[in-house]
Amino acid sequence: MPGRPRTTHRRPGSLRRRLIPALVLALVPVAATGWLGLRVRDVRDELTAVAALARRLPPQLQSGDIAAARHTADALRARTRAAADAVRDPAWHAAAVTSRSLAAVRETTLGLETLARDAVPPLLETLGAGLDPDALARAAPRLAAADRAVQGVVHRLERVTPDGLAPPVARPLADLKAKLRLLATATRAAAGLPGLLGADRPRTYLVLFQNPAEMRATGGMPGAYAILGADRGQIRLLGQGTATGGLGAFPAPVLPVDDGVRQLYGEDTASHAANINLAPDFPGAAAVAREMYRRRTGTTVDGVLATDPVALAYLLAATGPVAVPGGATLTADNAVQLLLSDVYQRMPDQSRQDAFFAGAARAVFEAVLAHPGPPERLLRALALAVHEKRMLAWSADPAEQRRIAGTPLEGALPADDAGAPTAGVFLDEGGASKLGYYLSPSAGIVKDDCTSGSGGYSVRLTLASSAPASGLPSGVLSWPAVVPDPYTLRTLVSVAAPTGWTVGEATVDGARVPIVDGAVRGRMVALLTADIPPGGQRTVTVRLAAPRAGAPAPALVTTPLARPWTINPVSAGKCPPPR
Repeated sequence: MPGRPRTTHRRPGSLRRRLIPALVLALVPVAATGWLGLRVRDVRDELTAVAALARRLPPQLQSGDIAAARHTADALRARTRAAADAVRDPAWHAAAVTSRSLAAVRETTLGLETLARDAVPPLLETLGAGLDPDALARAAPRLAAADRAVQGVVHRLERVTPDGLAPPVARPLADLKAKLRLLATATRAAAGLPGLLGADRPRTYLVLFQNPAEMRATGGMPGAYAILGADRGQIRLLGQGTATGGLGAFPAPVLPVDDGVRQLYGEDTASHAANINLAPDFPGAAAVAREMYRRRTGTTVDGVLATDPVALAYLLAATGPVAVPGGATLTADNAVQLLLSDVYQRMPDQSRQDAFFAGAARAVFEAVLAHPGPPERLLRALALAVHEKRMLAWSADPAEQRRIAGTPLEGALPADDAGAPTAGVFLDEGGASKLGYYLSPSAGIVKDDCTSGSGGYSVRLTLASSAPASGLPSGVLSWPAVVPDPYTLRTLVSVAAPTGWTVGEATVDGARVPIVDGAVRGRMVALLTADIPPGGQRTVTVRLAAPRAGAPAPALVTTPLARPWTINPVSAGKCPPPR
């Protein structure tokens, strides 16, 4: 007889054994998402703190407060390590497989950890060592490791493309990449510093003192020069001379002249010491100066350095006043006026001027070596001079020069700036005067919004002269054979376009003027003339055309002058009213 259908009774324990594993499996994604959310919050908080700490470092370094910078660096290491631990979490790793933004944050965070751990401490150690080559030699292996670490992080993040990234990730990533490129050049230069200062073998340098009263693209006409020797902690002054007297002029270029430089500035750039730096290319000028010195003396130097009276004034702020043979005393407050103006009125004879310049250079050099003052003041002075491109360096050693390349010490526009466009504004004195002392310059970038899709900008600069109309010694004035009014400052203006851009028309006070165009380091350059009367000013505008619409506005690089530039923010051009 058929029985009743069998009823199955499940015990509570059996139900739990079957349901709990299923619930756990079902909740794994939810739990992972919740845990991941906590990790995202942790990373956000840590990186916010990292950003705040990173903003503290530059002013601490510029002020020479190495102790504070080291404290900040310790905090940076702790914060970046905590953030890196969060992105190493398995939940983050799994989510990053399908999320490009999470993957980008992970790569960025791990890169920041590497920088804080392997790059920042050696750089601070180098700054703390000052200019002591023995201490720098001890730091050399760590500096080399820091350089490798930075280059590795740059390479790592360059592989992270912006495609598909959320805007809150893409924007900071782009900003970080730009800053990393700057850091990469700094670590490259720092890694080469021990060698430049003679840590591994004796070095000899030709030091050019540029005179911005007679403007040149890299700062000023070479006047006095010195020969420095560096050997294992000993830096000595080996000799002195003048560029015009000791190097002088040659009947033919001492080195080949690039076609673009010849077209713009002539062959004098390689045959006359006064004109070697008409082009905005200190490496080229330095190589010519080295060859000129070799031909005159038979001595081949290892490199060429350059500085100017404004940088000397910064150093005097660290050393204190310095007595110069002849009764004058140089201070941070009077050095620029004394060296670029007063000396010409007090000493009309050029031989006395040359002797005074040589004595001033020797006195400041000996003061820096013997009584440098507090280290933080000297570091602040050096950092400011380098930042303003008032201290330049070139090495005949290709490996060392590669480390200098791209830093402010190089004194040249980068050969390729496609990622961050730069435009150069460089000034040369065209009337053989020393009226550049009275020049007050300002410049800015103007966006051309009038022509749809043009992708264009203009460089607009105002050049104002405070020179008097009478009373100056003849040695300061323009040659009457070149400039009818000798108190008028003839200025040769060179505007270098960003890589791949072109230059267009140029105007002076709204009137179109002819230009000479050529190329320097692969960039198109427009050269024009502006005559600035005493007490007057000229407004110069040069059009730049980008290769594509929507290109970012270029940053400006300018000639260091006796008086500081005023750099105006990017502005929109005035369009004509509609008809």
